Amino acid sequence: MTSENFNHLRNSLALKSGAYDYYSLEGLEREGLAHLDRLPFSIRTLLEGGVYFPPSQFEAAFVSPSHSAGDVTVTLQTASTALAALRP
Repeated sequence: MTSENFNHLRNSLALKSGAYDYYSLEGLEREGLAHLDRLPFSIRTLLEGGVYFPPSQFEAAFVSPSHSAGDVTVTLQTASTALAALRP
């Protein structure tokens, strides 16, 4: 399967720092390409909260000048919710 098969699932987001493309998780699931219900609860909670970590261990999750204080707050709140769900 080639990347053009996924173009209908691509969305764009324009920010001050530039334009970014991303793929709809729900769209991937509708197409049968992802099974969000099979993800660990904590990972699914982060994704649904808009927190996306790099897919590779060789990439970094970092804060940059393009992130606002609000971005960091949302990330921390979402991570806290996801981690709290893991507690017995």
